[in-house]
Amino acid sequence: MNYTQTAFTGRTGARPITALTRELTRRMKVVDESAVQISKQDARRVVKALKGAIAVSNGAIETLMDLVQLTWEADWAADRPVVVWPSNQHLADEVRKTVACIKARLRELRAAGLILARDSASGRRSGFRNRDGVIVEAYGLDLSPSGCAMPS
Repeated sequence: MNYTQTAFTGRTGARPITALTRELTRRMKVVDESAVQISKQDARRVVKALKGAIAVSNGAIETLMDLVQLTWEADWAADRPVVVWPSNQHLADEVRKTVACIKARLRELRAAGLILARDSASGRRSGFRNRDGVIVEAYGLDLSPSGCAMPS
């Protein structure tokens, strides 16, 4: 799966590409993911372990846990992307928080390098799966940088 990421400027509200985003994307291309085998349950354990190891708020970790929960077990195969595409409103409704709170948590996760934003040309999150449940195309929040998709 190939991603095209462009920077948006002006009043669109879309996020610019930062140096951190470029560096994480470059490093992810270098990693040989064929040796990685992780399950969704393992990913949840890794996220829980991150709680005390990094300087992000408990709310941000909870949001990361919610994002992991939205994945399918098949997404965690070594050769597949780990991308989810919920709206901020959906995430806010799930945890009974405001959209502004969810946006702040996602900004915090991006700043810590735990997620990447994989934007579509319109800046919206969307995706679809084939009949087997494999992600064919996805624009949203890439969980690969969080360490969930890397061996611990």
